[in-house]
Amino acid sequence: MAKNIFITDNHLNDDVIIYNREPVIVCLADRKDIKSLTRVEESKVAGIYILLGKEKRYVGRAFNSVLNQLVRQDKNKKWWNQVIFFGREDGLLDGSQINYLERKLTELFKKLNVSLDSDNLTRGNNYFIEKLNEKRADELWSVASDIILNIANIDLLKGEVKSINVDNQVVETIRDDKPFKLNDGFNTYEGNSARAAYINLVKGYLDDERMRSKLLKRVTIGKPTAKNLLGTKLNMSPKGTQMTRELKNGINLYVNFSKNDLVRASLQIGRMVGRDIEANWK
Repeated sequence: MAKNIFITDNHLNDDVIIYNREPVIVCLADRKDIKSLTRVEESKVAGIYILLGKEKRYVGRAFNSVLNQLVRQDKNKKWWNQVIFFGREDGLLDGSQINYLERKLTELFKKLNVSLDSDNLTRGNNYFIEKLNEKRADELWSVASDIILNIANIDLLKGEVKSINVDNQVVETIRDDKPFKLNDGFNTYEGNSARAAYINLVKGYLDDERMRSKLLKRVTIGKPTAKNLLGTKLNMSPKGTQMTRELKNGINLYVNFSKNDLVRASLQIGRMVGRDIEANWK
């Protein structure tokens, strides 16, 4: 069954975004936008929030309103600059599930040597949870973590989150190594992000005279889009974010995709030139 992600443009500012895969909601925001969250209904339900700093994380719980907890943490903790929180859109997340998820994420971060705030290191949390509630909590986290990693492209376990700049722009995860690879049976195109590998694939084809002639036949006169990947003009969002990357000879490539959608875009590029693309995202 296909699963839909609804991304809410809240029209409040550039740095709050909400993902919704029923019944799960995930919200990303910058600290400076806490006041804007007062107008976001999704911030007023129970849930789990993760404060993000340059080298530190804090996992917190909210039994009634995530927003209330964020207002409190804005006064108590000085080091964080961004937050991710998740819960159910109907607010039906009970206390045992909240305690369980806080403990689960804290222990996961500890196990993977992610630097945590001292409050996470000293506060115990071993509350009882029934098996059915535990199963439901695990299912919620499975969906939320999938959205965070594969849609928002944020890896909570690996260093600093560089930006949660939204403006309908998909954030890309950048690694020091080059684990993102695309192979067409003849060549491998690598990058330190999924987007970089996708761009290198198209650049490689434009460098090949035979492949270039095939791609040029698919160039749209005007702005490229998620459907028509290649165009002759830049595509800018209404708020000024560049949605494309300019390549050779005035050709612009649409790049504003999630990691999973970059696979589909790469397959589409492969079909243009008669190559079967295989993606290897580690």
